Amino acid sequence: MRTKCLFALAGGIAGVIVGACTLSGCASTPKDSGSMGVVNANCPVNPNSRVNESVTTEWEGQRVGFCCAGCKSKWTARTAEEKRSSLAKVTN
Repeated sequence: MRTKCLFALAGGIAGVIVGACTLSGCASTPKDSGSMGVVNANCPVNPNSRVNESVTTEWEGQRVGFCCAGCKSKWTARTAEEKRSSLAKVTN
């Protein structure tokens, strides 16, 4: 009985924390990643990967983050329109 009560208490506390986090907005993906100072949370070349804060570049007055140096190189080879399109997909 005591074990069931502890699990119920732990589950209730976790629910309150998750609920509070969702209400404060931290559960959503921000447009600006804040501490990193980049405009994207995911890589514009490989959108399934999160940004590595040490791999960035400046483009059109914005700091753009990438998951790795390889993606940064691929980004550099893209046209302005391709950059605009791929960045829009990870900032919306």
